[in-house]
Amino acid sequence: MLRTLAAIRTFGVATVVTAHVSKEMAERRAGAPLRPYGSVFVWNLARSCWEIQRSRDHREHELLLELYHRKINEGPRHAPFGLRLSFDPAGDLPTAVTVEAHQISVDEGLITEASVSQRILLVMHAGNPMESGEIAHAAECSKETAERTLRRLREQGKVANPATSETDGDRQMRWVKTAQ
Repeated sequence: MLRTLAAIRTFGVATVVTAHVSKEMAERRAGAPLRPYGSVFVWNLARSCWEIQRSRDHREHELLLELYHRKINEGPRHAPFGLRLSFDPAGDLPTAVTVEAHQISVDEGLITEASVSQRILLVMHAGNPMESGEIAHAAECSKETAERTLRRLREQGKVANPATSETDGDRQMRWVKTAQ
């Protein structure tokens, strides 16, 4: 692997190298990034790593992919995004394939591998206030984690908290996603 990646770098151009994970690692996953099967150098020498997963939502003639940026040597990681591959089986081979962006959605179960802040931003809709407890439930995290993350997102200008509400004696902030 060392010789292969060193040879690729001599080309002086961007290169896409694909690798797969072992079945064992895919099955015992606990929220951590999956590491490529084989040599640790595949991960360590890469300058940027993306994890691509097939959606658990099965549709005929369609494939939904979720892409997560797991590693980058310089700069921030990119937000997760989805791709929809539509296959037109009418006619002879080759089959026509259409690729388009697809919004990662909670309803389709596509956010399970996103970070807490990414999940929170995905469950919130611009202009629609939500209580921190609602956000925590939808983003599948504790209320404390959601509130801490929401405060950090507020500092970044991604959310605002225009009001508070009282439910059963529990005072909760209402948060809204800012339009960006």
